[in-house]
Amino acid sequence: MQSSSSRSLVNPLKKLQRKEDLEKEFLESGEKDRVQEIVERRLHESGWAKRVESMCEEYIAKKGYERVELQAMVNDLKDASRRIVPDEVKRELMQLIQEFVNSRTATDDGW
Repeated sequence: MQSSSSRSLVNPLKKLQRKEDLEKEFLESGEKDRVQEIVERRLHESGWAKRVESMCEEYIAKKGYERVELQAMVNDLKDASRRIVPDEVKRELMQLIQEFVNSRTATDDGW
């Protein structure tokens, strides 16, 4: 019989392995690429990409073209860009990922 401490280690380790397996399958199955294409299309359709483009143009105008470093601009605008992702795009992304996970996991194994 397993002690409760050894049982408590097995479940998290199984879950970690399961998570790694799901991530690997998500990538290797092409599902990540499919989801990424959908999200990119939704971001363009929603006007998000244009808004971020405008933010970049304003950033460059403020700093001066010669003094802008790409990585610094990305770092400075990343949080603001994420904040303006439309909620419906976030919900769709979560739904697509959840559907993938649900399709790959049994409902009675604790997941």
